[in-house]
Amino acid sequence: MTTAGLAIDQGATTSEPLSVQATFVLLYAESNLGRSIDDDMTLSGFEPIDPDLAAGRLVRIQATERRLLGDRYQRAQRVSRRAVGRLPLGGMIEGDVVADVYRAVHVSGAAAWEVWLTGPARPLVVQDWIGRLSLTAEGSLAAWIWRALAAATGDADDGELEAPELYLPFSILRVPGHNLAAVLAQAGTDLVRLLHLDGSKEPFKPGFVAHELAQDFCLREAGLSLLSPRSALDLHCGLAYEEQAALPLLISLELLVLERAALRRFHERLRGERTKQLDELLQLKRDVADGLEEYYGSLAIGNVFSAQAMALGQSLLRIDDLHRSVISRLDMVTFDITARLERQTSRVSLWLAIVFGAIGSGFVAASITSWYYAYASALGSVIAWTIVTTLVTALLIGALLRVMTRE
Repeated sequence: MTTAGLAIDQGATTSEPLSVQATFVLLYAESNLGRSIDDDMTLSGFEPIDPDLAAGRLVRIQATERRLLGDRYQRAQRVSRRAVGRLPLGGMIEGDVVADVYRAVHVSGAAAWEVWLTGPARPLVVQDWIGRLSLTAEGSLAAWIWRALAAATGDADDGELEAPELYLPFSILRVPGHNLAAVLAQAGTDLVRLLHLDGSKEPFKPGFVAHELAQDFCLREAGLSLLSPRSALDLHCGLAYEEQAALPLLISLELLVLERAALRRFHERLRGERTKQLDELLQLKRDVADGLEEYYGSLAIGNVFSAQAMALGQSLLRIDDLHRSVISRLDMVTFDITARLERQTSRVSLWLAIVFGAIGSGFVAASITSWYYAYASALGSVIAWTIVTTLVTALLIGALLRVMTRE
């Protein structure tokens, strides 16, 4: 790790704060059970995003996705994205800050809102940032935006607003003209506090700060990439802000939150599904198998950076645990499907035995009757006797087999 063994000055945070170019992408994931938002739906309260800005950002994201996951994954269109609009902040934050909202939808129906908060360079005062980014802090900007998204889609009209399936803010920090080691020595503790959205003023132990900074998985010499269960952080020194440099980690985070939301969606759909018809259970199993493609296959072809980010994220966000729970429920559905198929096979075998047994008895009866009635004029009696015998035999065999095979 690039920061291993770095000495962190706990008292350095009292010096003049660094001037940082900061962009925040707030990811709100939802399992989207029972509802969908059409691409052409007009959401209330939004202003239009500049078409060139939105199109350029989506093109850059798609190009980065192709580089990370390959052409085959992108051609499958597992994830679709669109620009929603610009959300007026209404004085919720000082300065010239804009909030551009995008939406990413997975083929399973899980979806994520992506809110890009961009503004001018500002001092690195993490307590202010933590208060805005934490979903539970009083006066939180993140909570206000979530309520605004719910109001725009009509979710807030149904009563108490539910929390998102997963909320993960992504802090993109640029400190041009500085050395990474010097920045971490001065502001390492603040960065760790921001990473964990820790609003407490109690200082961390130096060993914990050093340990967290050592989890850096950025491959660039002047960069730092960190992930926690509460947020993600991407820091680069020496370079001015360039959106393209942050997109690999953003796409990894996007896939993580969509993957978790999809797993949660399947987890809920698999609950109590034993009452469904067999064809519905089979379709559900196909849906789950298709929805787990990201977990099993496509992400494995990513580069070293995305592989590290995904492996770490799946562990920190408890995606591995949720996946095991989904597989356990899927195994129960598979067992139920197998049991139902076996019961159907038994029923088919039962009725085949009834039919062929009755037909055999009918032929025997017909032979006896033909022998008894020696004249052709008695043909009608032979046929009638054969039919009656077949039906009676079928009823008797069916009743006997039903008693013998009763569970």
